[in-house]
Amino acid sequence: MKCTYHPVVGAVGACVNCGRLVCAECQMILMGKSYCNPCADKLVAGAPVTDRAKNLSWFIRHLNWSAVLSWLALYPIIFVAGYILGLIVIGVDPYISDEALEGLGYLIGIVVGIAWILPTNGWILKRKSRSLWYLLILFVPVGWIIFLSLENISEVIDMKEDIIITRHRNEND
Repeated sequence: MKCTYHPVVGAVGACVNCGRLVCAECQMILMGKSYCNPCADKLVAGAPVTDRAKNLSWFIRHLNWSAVLSWLALYPIIFVAGYILGLIVIGVDPYISDEALEGLGYLIGIVVGIAWILPTNGWILKRKSRSLWYLLILFVPVGWIIFLSLENISEVIDMKEDIIITRHRNEND
């Protein structure tokens, strides 16, 4: 069974409205039901995009600012974590060298930084409908510029009971 819109691609489901077979690219899931793109567009055409966008949280509407704020919040968190760890280590062994304490503080700072950046920026990439592999560019010296320049390729098509339903934008849209 092949997709109605892409005859060389296998179908993953059928539209509950018109019965057309659809591939993963053409399939829209709305409130747990499978629809083809034309039927999904007809279902959500009544609600203006501006009304739906007002209901989104600030962080979802401003994904790049969310990334910048998460990075700015990272520095005080690393400082506090390193300072607290330093106090704990000094309390355990008051004769530890300053170089070892400084190295341990850097190591804890790196671990806390990665533990903070990966989930927060992973959330942003999911909202932009991008692969989580893009997190690797944050480890490149100026990768944050590339990260911020990634276009959001998702489009909000429905909001019901605080559940946001998105789809990938086609090149034709």
